[in-house]
Amino acid sequence: MARTAHKALVLDAKNRAVRTFVQGVAIDVLVAVAVASYAIVSNPKPIVWSVVGASLARTAVQSVASYVMRRFLDNSKVPTPTPPEPADPTAGLGVAGTAAATRKKPRRKRA
Repeated sequence: MARTAHKALVLDAKNRAVRTFVQGVAIDVLVAVAVASYAIVSNPKPIVWSVVGASLARTAVQSVASYVMRRFLDNSKVPTPTPPEPADPTAGLGVAGTAAATRKKPRRKRA
């Protein structure tokens, strides 16, 4: 049991680090586009890419920190529970192949 919990904890830490990295890179790309757009529109001087580089470096450091915080510094030994499976969007709509479509309707008694 403890080994399974340890594997789940490591997997959760990696998942959080990857999510943090992807979110950070998305923000960095938006910052880069905004900086480039502003530089092109307002001033023909060269773009200062050091701001974008610093933002990318921050994303990498933040991702590592996210992993370390979850993996080593979190006091709980219980891994974060996995979210439930998404509900079937066709459930109850009478779509062919679903329980609602294949369920037999009760017969009415004749009077």
